[in-house]
Amino acid sequence: MQRMVFKSVGLGSSTLPTHKHTEDDTMTELTEKLNQIPDTYHGFIVAVQNYVKKSPERLAIVSDYLNTHPEALTSDVLEFISNQPDFYDDAAYDDSIYGELIRLLKEMPGTYDDFILGVLSYARKDPSHVDTLRNFISNSPNLTTSDVVEFIIRQPDFHDYSAVKTQETD
Repeated sequence: MQRMVFKSVGLGSSTLPTHKHTEDDTMTELTEKLNQIPDTYHGFIVAVQNYVKKSPERLAIVSDYLNTHPEALTSDVLEFISNQPDFYDDAAYDDSIYGELIRLLKEMPGTYDDFILGVLSYARKDPSHVDTLRNFISNSPNLTTSDVVEFIIRQPDFHDYSAVKTQETD
């Protein structure tokens, strides 16, 4: 729901409400634009929203990008965001443990932004995941992104973090 702020403006004997543009409005507009991207998906929208809500500057920069690049796909937007100087400033990526994992992922041939973000999302679920992934990548030469995805999927707790979880009945 959009929050509107009205201010009365005198015009002769009547008054007309005017809308004051707020940060909430800009976030709503951004979300609408993200939903209009042809290959959009829920995780992408949430990731962009989490990135931009950290500062008004981020919100403005990403909104401007979408306004000037209406043909952008999700990969274009993620590449734009990941190339921002403050992208890795967030606590999740600033930590040296995550930094090492990011470095290892970026060194792999065929690496792409969605892949890195997906691996980091899995790694953040449990501190042991970071070490497991770092050890696997460091000790396995010539890995591809598919190898890493397959490794993650085969982890015993992988499905504990899936979007759809089944509930046990007693």
